[in-house]
Amino acid sequence: MFKVSKKLFIFLLVIICLLINGIDVFLLHRHSHFSDTGITSIDGMNGFFSLLGFFGTIILFIFSKFIFKLFSVKEDYYNDDF
Repeated sequence: MFKVSKKLFIFLLVIICLLINGIDVFLLHRHSHFSDTGITSIDGMNGFFSLLGFFGTIILFIFSKFIFKLFSVKEDYYNDDF
C-alpha cells in the first residue's frame, strides 16, 4: 500500500468532483421528473443533483454538530458510578 499526502488527496478529490460535475453539466441530458407541462422544473436543471448533494452534505454536517452538542456528556460522566 502506498502513502498519499493530505494535500495530494484533497487535490485528487477536487479533480474527481469537478470531472463528475462536468459530466453532469455538459454531457448528460436530464429530463425533469416532476414537470407535467413542457417547462423544465428544478430537477431538470444542469448540475441540480451536484448542488443537492453539496448542500445536503453541509446541512447534515451542521445537524450532526448540533446533535453531538445535545447528547455529549463529560469525560468523567461514568466514573462516579461506584
